[in-house]
Amino acid sequence: MKHKLLQENCNTINCYKQGVFWITYQQSAYQIWKIRQYKAISKYIKYLKQTVTSVSFPESALMEIIKYFECQGCTVEKSDSYIKIQLIESICLRDFIHWKVRSNTSNVEQEIMSFNLENKTPMDAFQLIGILQITLKNNLIVKQ
Repeated sequence: MKHKLLQENCNTINCYKQGVFWITYQQSAYQIWKIRQYKAISKYIKYLKQTVTSVSFPESALMEIIKYFECQGCTVEKSDSYIKIQLIESICLRDFIHWKVRSNTSNVEQEIMSFNLENKTPMDAFQLIGILQITLKNNLIVKQ
């Protein structure tokens, strides 16, 4: 995961094959979301000490996405498990950060709403609060 995140920048889209889906992270995820509005998922990765936002899409949508970027004049490098799209125009970092913050906030609300309190222990609730605090603190750092 660390290697994949190090490849992220505002000039390329990196797509990784994962089963029958393709997954994108961070700026790449934002770029895919802009054209298809697939659901963005944010998770706090403990060993990286950061929240990572991803967007996945099915194999069946791949050719349409590639065609979209090729029509924009972007170059596409393909292999069986990795695709790199070189963008003509860089992603606006400010827009990406705002999108990421909104995605994280939405995920916090979803986590709270999906937490089945009747079947959880006080320790489970305590752990969830800890994870949500970290996510919200990261959002505040990104906003500043």
